[in-house]
Amino acid sequence: MDVIEEEKKIALNVYSEAVKYLSTLKRSLEKQSKFNNDLRYGICVICFEKLFVAYTAYMGFMAEHHMPLALYNEAAGLDKEFPIEFKTIAQLVSKFESICSLDGFGYKTPTNEDLETMILGLIAIDEYIAPKINS
Repeated sequence: MDVIEEEKKIALNVYSEAVKYLSTLKRSLEKQSKFNNDLRYGICVICFEKLFVAYTAYMGFMAEHHMPLALYNEAAGLDKEFPIEFKTIAQLVSKFESICSLDGFGYKTPTNEDLETMILGLIAIDEYIAPKINS
């Protein structure tokens, strides 16, 4: 197997993981989730990262940074048609990240509305990426 085929295989594996997380998030929109907002947010972050890592890997680029805005910028740099609207989702996901308890703003829990916006954004990102990765 050559390098390009191997990268695409890795991308598809990561993408399949993202789809599983997204499925859980979609269900949380349809009925009351048994998960609290902190856990749902954590799933959003993992799903966001996996979608973007899969997409950039599929395009032959291994993401250098895994912060949401950095992932968006890398994907947008590789795909000139990458929707600018996805940057808003990256910013929203970033808004609640706290790498360290010493961060100045402390940890904030996203509201139900924040999470709904994130999840709908992840669905849109998936709808953009899926036909390209699955082709």
